[in-house]
Amino acid sequence: MYNSSNGYNCVVTLKYTSVGTASAVSATLQAEGGTTTKDSGNFSYYAGPVKKSAPNTCVKWGGSVGSTTWTSGWSHCG
Repeated sequence: MYNSSNGYNCVVTLKYTSVGTASAVSATLQAEGGTTTKDSGNFSYYAGPVKKSAPNTCVKWGGSVGSTTWTSGWSHCG
């Protein structure tokens, strides 16, 4: 998600399997030209939120549940 009023992006990965049982989940967010911020571990429902200030900057965001991983292209360019 992107909040245009303050320039912050936020990502959360919701589990779709083994909900309520701790298992591997991650959420990632990277502003173009910057480092990737990640929340990962064994969670029962979701990973995140991961927040990053990136006004007028494109971001990549994504996450994983178990061995399934997804990452966006550059988007939410403010």
